[in-house]
Amino acid sequence: MIRQRHGSPELRAIRAIPRAGFRLCFGLVLLMLTAAAPAQGSGGAWQLVWSDEFNGSAISSANWFVTDGPGLYNNEQQYYHPSHVTVANGELTLTSTNQARGGRNYTSGKIESRDRQYWLYGRFEMRAKLPGTQALWPAFWLLPQNNTWPPEIDIMELLGHQPTIAYGTNHWPSAGGPQNQNSPFPGPNFTTTYNTFSCEWWPGRIEFFINGQRYATHYTAVPQVPMFLILNTAVGGIWPGYPNATTVLPQRYDVDYVRVWQWNQPLLKSTGFEYESTVTRFMHWQYFGNTFYSESLKRSGRAACKMYGNFNTPYNGTGVHQDLPASPGQAWTLSGFVQTPSWDRSGAGNTASMAIEWRNAAGGLISSASATGLTAATAPDQWHPVSVTATAPAGTASARALLLYVQGPLLTAGAVWWDDLSFTGQFPCGGADFDGDGDTGTDADIEAFFACLGGACCPTCASADFDGDGDTGTDADIESFFRVLGGGAC
Repeated sequence: MIRQRHGSPELRAIRAIPRAGFRLCFGLVLLMLTAAAPAQGSGGAWQLVWSDEFNGSAISSANWFVTDGPGLYNNEQQYYHPSHVTVANGELTLTSTNQARGGRNYTSGKIESRDRQYWLYGRFEMRAKLPGTQALWPAFWLLPQNNTWPPEIDIMELLGHQPTIAYGTNHWPSAGGPQNQNSPFPGPNFTTTYNTFSCEWWPGRIEFFINGQRYATHYTAVPQVPMFLILNTAVGGIWPGYPNATTVLPQRYDVDYVRVWQWNQPLLKSTGFEYESTVTRFMHWQYFGNTFYSESLKRSGRAACKMYGNFNTPYNGTGVHQDLPASPGQAWTLSGFVQTPSWDRSGAGNTASMAIEWRNAAGGLISSASATGLTAATAPDQWHPVSVTATAPAGTASARALLLYVQGPLLTAGAVWWDDLSFTGQFPCGGADFDGDGDTGTDADIEAFFACLGGACCPTCASADFDGDGDTGTDADIESFFRVLGGGAC
């Protein structure tokens, strides 16, 4: 994962607060952290890793490439020019006009974070007021850093003649040509009010939001490569249509901010086995025995993992596994769904199970915990939930998620399908008595915490990796520390 870890403006301000009298700022700090963070889930939180608040007087070349050239796709009619990209009064503005340039009748603005800022998975958000009227086509989207297409994630697109409908779309390649899933959101007039557009891109799904409301979730062919951001306004094209008498120019695309968060814990990849490969049966999973990508039965998306026996010796095993970094004391939960259909029902003596294996730095097995998901007595033709939770022992360097199908002594036939997995950790936090002097939540604890972040931990101090995620001295550690100091959970 490529992570641009510059820290949020809010947390940079926290780091700058003088140590003495720190506790006087505590209420302000908690308020800042609450405002800065999007919604959290069990076992982890979104961490702000990059943002552009457009507080200067010019576009940041460290963040953005400004396009100078004609629109090359979709029969668009505009020429993109840097003069139509401005920053003032805390906003980015992309202006579209009927000024002729470069052989095109219209001029507009486009910026990309290509080669500058790019990420694998995350939460991507923009607050903006959009341009409208016939043929205007503003967008906020993601493309692969490796310069391939598709995939593509369109976090927001709007057709100017439909100012109250925004779209979220996922594009993917297929043998028959590019395909897509497009989801509309009927809302306010996006051209007269500021609204927040975002998506959460996970390894197994993309969730689309407007003003904090999730309106669509896409599971099919989720991208698995780092991607960069694009903001632009096209004028005309195959989808929005072309300028006519109702088109009003100039138009402004006013952007308040763009922000990117990433999940502060390791993520299980290809949780729904959606990604067929010509080289291997699965992306990200290691496999053995008779395991196959299957579209014949799935709980969501377009595929699942099919397993059946090897028919060689009793108790032969078939399975898949994936490893994530882990540390002693972390509690992990593996969960998912398994099914056997009546037309290929798992036979007598056969068992489907899942397990968490704890591995050391050399990859050796320390111990494991497992749960049975399905036997020959399990009802067919329905998805059965199964989960297992275990705590990492001493010496743990990685946690292995293992799905297993064991063909018993009778060597009977039948198959099982697995889908929609989750593998998450509950990491232990340090305590509010950070300096270990027996007096909890004092100025001395705060001063000791920040001294430890700076590399000067006292002998009785807790770890600077306060949230226990294996990443030391990050903004997430600061957030966790102040939540615990305020009596909350990590």
